[in-house]
Amino acid sequence: MTSDRADLLRRRVALRGSSGRVTPDPVRSLAGAKSLVEAFAETVTAFPERDAVRCGGRSLTYRQLNDRVNALAAAVLARGGDASRPVGVLLERSADMVAAAVAVLRTGSSYVPLDPATPPARLALILEDAAPSVVITSRELAKSVPAGIPVVYADGELPAPGDLPDATGIGRDTRAYIIFTSGTTGRPKGVQVSHGNVLRLFHVSEPLYGFTPDDVWSLFHTFAFDVSVWEMWGALLYGGCVVVVEQEVAKDPRALWELLARERVTMMSQTPTAFNQLIAEDAGRSERLPLRRVVLAGEALHFSDLRPWVAKYGDAQPQLINQYGPTETTVYASYRRVREADLAQSRSLIGGPLPDLGFLLVDDDVHEVPPGEIGELVVTGPGVTMGYLASPELNRERFVELPHGAGRGYRTGDLVQQAGPGDYAYHGRKDDQVKIRGYRVEPGEVEGALRALDSLAEAAVTARDLPQLGTSLIAYVVPRTPGVTAVSLREQLAAALPPTCSPACSSHSTRCP
Repeated sequence: MTSDRADLLRRRVALRGSSGRVTPDPVRSLAGAKSLVEAFAETVTAFPERDAVRCGGRSLTYRQLNDRVNALAAAVLARGGDASRPVGVLLERSADMVAAAVAVLRTGSSYVPLDPATPPARLALILEDAAPSVVITSRELAKSVPAGIPVVYADGELPAPGDLPDATGIGRDTRAYIIFTSGTTGRPKGVQVSHGNVLRLFHVSEPLYGFTPDDVWSLFHTFAFDVSVWEMWGALLYGGCVVVVEQEVAKDPRALWELLARERVTMMSQTPTAFNQLIAEDAGRSERLPLRRVVLAGEALHFSDLRPWVAKYGDAQPQLINQYGPTETTVYASYRRVREADLAQSRSLIGGPLPDLGFLLVDDDVHEVPPGEIGELVVTGPGVTMGYLASPELNRERFVELPHGAGRGYRTGDLVQQAGPGDYAYHGRKDDQVKIRGYRVEPGEVEGALRALDSLAEAAVTARDLPQLGTSLIAYVVPRTPGVTAVSLREQLAAALPPTCSPACSSHSTRCP
């Protein structure tokens, strides 16, 4: 019996009740769910008194979370929430951030996760393109919302829920959220994701992970990064608990380690860069963290970096999993279990596609390349999302109809090579886009922001791998006025561009590369 199968069997046996019957496999109920709203309602019914979300000193059971969801949903509708338009969620990391996302879906609308750290100019562009009917925010953050957009204060008085609309009209094809990513034109682009896209992600992943109500998930990443979808809904769909990692804790590897131990977190997601910092912190401690699965994603994984971790924990408990996937394919598209033997591997292996997806390697004319050659990865299957918001030309370019009945696919722009049966190696980008500590960055967007500065006559931006810093952006500029310095340029860029440092970075300042 493999360790994966044995681990799943032990957990199922642990769920037996006094009658000796096994609790129904969670994936069976999820497989038939019509929407995230319906699946969440089933979780509330099954586990009303279990902790659903914890953050800082606040804890909500599923019953309490559902009450909060209904109150926020009623407030959104009272302020003019319209199911045909999205609702923005601009909140600090908190239990209310989780409740607000679910509340938006309960109204029949889709949520736009907004990071409070987003520079005002970029936030204004996102809100202009998203055109939300309402924004759920706090009294402190409401000043960042442009005039004319109605707001709901999560920290204010909320109306009684009353009768909410019937949720049966929300289906798998209904839009669930819009996440904005970096754009080549200097303007963020919104990726639209459906309820069905998310439900099938967990449905096909359940045999790989064995999700159970006993799992505790850390929500480490910014709400506007799509890994948060995995971290939040992974708990809420299976009756687990999501522990929202506060910003100050996320920036401090020591505080994060202590939170993981104290909260008994079993399911954690990290970018390789952030995980390297946790490995360094863990190396000085004799205790073992209670983790069951660690998902590494967001940037290329260098397997050799995992040596100190595997030397202490081995490769079975917790399991280390490398996953790859652009936002346009719903969080993750591939799966690869990392084994101790992989630590000598120099290639960045991303595994094979999830069971319901397909990988096709093509040339510039979207013709399949010969076996063994490097090609652009096209992902096919039900994980391919609804497309970009109000971007018909970009949709035609990236979301393509493939020949010979192969269906609709997403051209990732990533260069990949088949490395063996069910295994693929990542070879970088075919364009200028880069991943920096988990953030997807278009150098053209940074160039555009630099050229917009009155103090510069010209600018060019490129990516370089720097010792100890990893992939970083380097800008070459021609000043138009005297007194231009690197510090002054970083300060000016901070008004238009988000930081590219990791959530675990201790600086989050203009010193970040």
